Amino acid sequence: MAFPRSRVLALVPIFFFLHMAEVPAVIFLALWFVLQLVNGLGALSPSSAETVAWWAHVGGFAAGALLMRFLVLRRRAPSVYADRGGPWGPVD
Repeated sequence: MAFPRSRVLALVPIFFFLHMAEVPAVIFLALWFVLQLVNGLGALSPSSAETVAWWAHVGGFAAGALLMRFLVLRRRAPSVYADRGGPWGPVD
């Protein structure tokens, strides 16, 4: 939510091959959240004792997403370095 256009370098398994790929952060987070939710639902069986960790991840993710809406009041002003290429001067 803070950086919607970010990309994440992920290890993507394709059958027996491992491939490094840049994945949009929104897709990566959505897949991660669904994985946590599915594992949390699967751990609700009476014989399972490890339900806390999955639901802690789901709750933390949901709380963070909700709090971002309330805590971010406005977008940041443009950086003072934006017109000069960065804090170390112009980029050649």
